[in-house]
Amino acid sequence: MLPVDIALSSSAEEGSQSQNYLHIFWVVFYWSSMLLSYIMIPWLMSYELSGEFNQAERIKRSLLATLWWYVYFAGFGVVFLAFLWVRGSISIKESSGGFTLNGFLMALGGAAGLLQIIIFLGYGLISVPRYIKFRSNNKSRLDVALCRVDQAEDKMQQARLTAEDILANALGMRNLLSIQGDLKDRLDELINRFPRDMIDTTLPYTNIDHIDLFFR
Repeated sequence: MLPVDIALSSSAEEGSQSQNYLHIFWVVFYWSSMLLSYIMIPWLMSYELSGEFNQAERIKRSLLATLWWYVYFAGFGVVFLAFLWVRGSISIKESSGGFTLNGFLMALGGAAGLLQIIIFLGYGLISVPRYIKFRSNNKSRLDVALCRVDQAEDKMQQARLTAEDILANALGMRNLLSIQGDLKDRLDELINRFPRDMIDTTLPYTNIDHIDLFFR
């Protein structure tokens, strides 16, 4: 946008009639960029990360997540601006002793944009093209998905063995010990949380020594 700034300055000095058109173009481009960068892109990111099962719920969830994100940052920004205003570092009207609020917010937005550029020119210069290349290669995506499926299956089997051990302890404790009152109700509630097929197929421990100390 540097040539547009130069053109605006030149046309203002020469009194050109095209200054109004360039000014309108600059205003539209600036505010559309702000809208896309700070509202649309965060909302679309929240929409993609939403775990709802229908489109209406995903839109609602993403809007709420984006709204709360801006509420937190707006609260922090108001406190920070109030701190600067109390110290006299910024003022509403233009003064010689500090910065104006409008100029400070413009500088803050420019600094955030420069930070994004630095991130993309550093880490993003390599990671973004690599990610695009990875997304375009279906075989690589399939290999990664199969590896994740294998890892998830191992975790599922380990969790199932742990659950079966807990259920065997609970069933054995209920059968071997004479438990009454609230403790028996809690134990029945724990057993009923397991699937019925697991309860039917799991053999309870028949020896008190086999029950873990945690359940005794």
